[in-house]
Amino acid sequence: MAKKQLPKELDYLFDSKEYETFNLQATRVFLENFNSTKEININIGGGGSSKSYSIIQLLLYKFLSEKKKKILVVRKTMPSIRTSVLVPFYEIMDEMGIRSYVKEDKIGMNFLFNGNIIHFNGLDDPEKLKSASWNYIWFEEATEITKDDFNTVRLYLRAKSADRRVNQIFLTFNPIDEFHWIKEYLIDNPDFKKDIKVIHSTYKDNPFLDDASKRRYEDLINKDINYYRIYALGEWGRLENLIFRNWEITNKMPKDDKGTIVYGIDFGYNDPTTVVKCNVKDKNVYIEELLYKKGMTNSQLIEFLHTQLPKKEWSKPIYCDSAEPQRIKELRLAGFNVKPAMKNVNDGIDFMKRLNLYVAENSPWLIKEFRSYSWKTDKRGNVIDEPVDFLNHGIDAVRYALYSHFRGEGIYKVRWI
Repeated sequence: MAKKQLPKELDYLFDSKEYETFNLQATRVFLENFNSTKEININIGGGGSSKSYSIIQLLLYKFLSEKKKKILVVRKTMPSIRTSVLVPFYEIMDEMGIRSYVKEDKIGMNFLFNGNIIHFNGLDDPEKLKSASWNYIWFEEATEITKDDFNTVRLYLRAKSADRRVNQIFLTFNPIDEFHWIKEYLIDNPDFKKDIKVIHSTYKDNPFLDDASKRRYEDLINKDINYYRIYALGEWGRLENLIFRNWEITNKMPKDDKGTIVYGIDFGYNDPTTVVKCNVKDKNVYIEELLYKKGMTNSQLIEFLHTQLPKKEWSKPIYCDSAEPQRIKELRLAGFNVKPAMKNVNDGIDFMKRLNLYVAENSPWLIKEFRSYSWKTDKRGNVIDEPVDFLNHGIDAVRYALYSHFRGEGIYKVRWI
């Protein structure tokens, strides 16, 4: 990319006249993807390993420095794109100081710069992809997609490359299921060997990860050996001990006047604070993730609730972790009908398993939790009648709301507490 094409204010991003060196803080994961010449780059690994962050950095680098490139970013659903992929793109552009120089088409879900485009699309809206062609495609949370999804979108990796760079696909995911099609069809398939680069990473590959997060991954060995393999070691796990199978994703949420509305909050700071909304009618529960964010103070949580919940909803019951009485008191003083939750975990799980759970498609973290929430296994592989206390913050909030509000008299009657 010629120097005159980039605003002078962005010179600091590059070290050489022709911008061959990109000056940013990056991990080994970024470098391995950057140096790859393979068509399919499979980023498999544990939590906190910088997989997604590194791919965003890489795509933004290509977006700024290459010519006439078309970049596609996909997840299974469009709502999950908006809530979990666009946000880190904005954050990283702000860190780089480039956001004001990038034109954004919010309706079309496009970023535009110097003849290049980054387009965001959910696989629930495939019509927009049928006549398109791309130089780079990123499948975020690739374990959500099907083999047919992958093969269909791969057909669109056909845009002309003015600089003769190879067109590439990037996949990022946690290896939650050793029988997943990605392993059997791509990684273990000799027919793909010449086209694939597998990049394995763990939290140890991310020097920028905070100490509290490192300790949580390391402590998994004392909680559940399967989760330790998946989220600490980045190795393939098994889904044989899943707790919930009575749930599905939906894009059809009922109107609020068609059921009983209750909310649940799981407090966090180093862990995410979560807020969920449950609309209950008979045994059908429609669940929506409203907040899933780390580093939230109570004042920030109150501001979020004041802003995002209509005032008429403030009187609806909101069940919170009873171990945080001071935070509950502050929420009450802020005008919300907050109640301490019942925290009998196994009874709450048993209660939830008797319901039909429908999770809104715009709830990516909650969906991820339901897909992996499991009973503990010890180091010998024995199943323990206790759920793994990891990646469960949204589910805890759902359990607080449902079990606390409806306990005792069944789901057919509302018991105000």
